[in-house]
Amino acid sequence: MTKKDHRPFNLTKEKASEIIGKLKNGEVISDCPCGETHQLKPRMETPSKWQPPEEGYQGRIVVLEAVFDDSDIQTDYFAPDRTLERWFICTIQKPITEGKLRRALTILPQWLQAYTWTYRKGEKYSMSDHYYGQLRAQESTGLRVQKVASYGGDRAVEFLIDITWLEHFEMNDTVKPLPESLDVIKQIVENKDRQEEERRKLQRAKMNEAQAKTIAQSTAVIDERGFHVLTEQDKKEEIVKLQQKELERQKQEDHCIHGYAKDLCNICLEQQKEKEKPKSGTLADYF
Repeated sequence: MTKKDHRPFNLTKEKASEIIGKLKNGEVISDCPCGETHQLKPRMETPSKWQPPEEGYQGRIVVLEAVFDDSDIQTDYFAPDRTLERWFICTIQKPITEGKLRRALTILPQWLQAYTWTYRKGEKYSMSDHYYGQLRAQESTGLRVQKVASYGGDRAVEFLIDITWLEHFEMNDTVKPLPESLDVIKQIVENKDRQEEERRKLQRAKMNEAQAKTIAQSTAVIDERGFHVLTEQDKKEEIVKLQQKELERQKQEDHCIHGYAKDLCNICLEQQKEKEKPKSGTLADYF
């Protein structure tokens, strides 16, 4: 309605109460004295308990994240909240407010609600990790990752509540029930560390195999003796040195299930001796 078209109208108290009542019931008001049609948009309430998103929903969601600081000051790499695992909590509509995030807290299991959650206002820039703001748990979980961190392990695991889009969430995660206890998080941390250690061992094994293959296929080399042609015996000696170097590294890093170095545990020592047995002695193993 423009200012030119505006006309004064009389609205009695009874009529106003009637209109308000209809609006609260979700009815459309077409007989308002102002000449306009009114209807209140239905309010999206936070569910009282956890439930998966409705089929076909593609809007914003609230998530619980277990994170750790993966930053490294020596390389200017900044990743203070690298996600270890995250869980869907509920859907959410704009505007995003602290109150809505705190209502989402009531869906979490009691052991998570017991943490002290503080609100951090969102940073309004394109690469912000938490554009809409977040809730962070102040107490420590007491858990630390040992292998997953890109620039050295032993990083503390913390909790935060954040906003994302469901389609973004589903790219890397699946909708699953919230963790029932801290033991679930502990198991996740142990599994992630084990998977990362297995990945790194496999990567080292492939690198050593590729290096041995390169030595076996080489015809000449430049080393402390200068340029010289490699004989078959030279190649074998270089590969043996490479294998011994890898075994020494494993002795320094690997530990048995009892926490001792492998060369101090009889069972592990036997396994180590089995590894140290010489191969067939032919270079065909590396082709």
